[in-house]
Amino acid sequence: MKRITTALAVSALAALACAAPAQAAPHAFPGKFFAPYVDTGLSNVTLTQVASSYGTKYFTLAFVDGAGCKWSMPNSSGWQQQVSDLRAAGGDVIISFGGWTSDNGGTDLGTTCSSPEAAAAQIEDVVTTFNAPRLDFDIESTAITNATDVDRTTKALAQVRSWASSSGRSLALDYTIPTLPTGLTGDGTKLLSTGKANGFTPDVVNVMSMDYGTSGTEMGDASNSALDAAAGQVASAFGKSSADAFAMMGNTPMIGQNDSAGEVFSVADAASVVSHAQSKGATLLSFWAEGRDNGGCAGSTTASSTCSGVSQGDGDFTKAFQQF
Repeated sequence: MKRITTALAVSALAALACAAPAQAAPHAFPGKFFAPYVDTGLSNVTLTQVASSYGTKYFTLAFVDGAGCKWSMPNSSGWQQQVSDLRAAGGDVIISFGGWTSDNGGTDLGTTCSSPEAAAAQIEDVVTTFNAPRLDFDIESTAITNATDVDRTTKALAQVRSWASSSGRSLALDYTIPTLPTGLTGDGTKLLSTGKANGFTPDVVNVMSMDYGTSGTEMGDASNSALDAAAGQVASAFGKSSADAFAMMGNTPMIGQNDSAGEVFSVADAASVVSHAQSKGATLLSFWAEGRDNGGCAGSTTASSTCSGVSQGDGDFTKAFQQF
């Protein structure tokens, strides 16, 4: 997913990262859950307020950058405090690494670290800093086309899983991958096969069913088609039955106006995606992004980081997806 905040703003916010209180014990994620993305480069979302208003208990904090083979998150200490507050209210978060900005800029850990061991050490530090029970690796743009990056990242994830197991720590590790309505691209299936060869199978394969670069696409139908096609590819890659493959699947559209002017994901599309995912037995639904779930820029034909671009009430998408 593409963070729409400017690089200057992200850099300034990243500089605010500092020590924060020790994290409370994490909460176990259920077998099926909704965890919308929250852009950590912005300050327009308070996790406990969303939880109180709509019942949403789980969120995906995006993104962790890896410039210089050193992890960073905008306003890390502030988000650590928000995570502690959310846990006190019974919720928890997924920490997401990468994303379009990092992957396109070559600052994800798979590129900047010289070895899987170095990348794994940074990932493990994030886990202990947030006491994180679940991580997401958003692998797209130039990162997913870079064979060295993919090899290094998947080897690092295998090492992280081994570290967590030996430490007695419960830790889920997920992929988020770009998709078309016809399924994962060749780069996406290569990511799956490389991970398998390196001893790593993700807990969830979350498809980014958005930004197809078209005009007039019915985005709900396209999102459902993407989930179905990718599930078949996951079944083939890992030797799973169709039911078991769907149980490994997540789906993440971009609410409202996507980056292409003719692509608009509506609240009605959200209801369709929820119903379809339930019928197929998917594990995760999300969307990009919680801070956009308002009608503050209705009628916009370009994507904004702070509003959906469609006519809606505050939280309409969150309420729709929460039915999952």
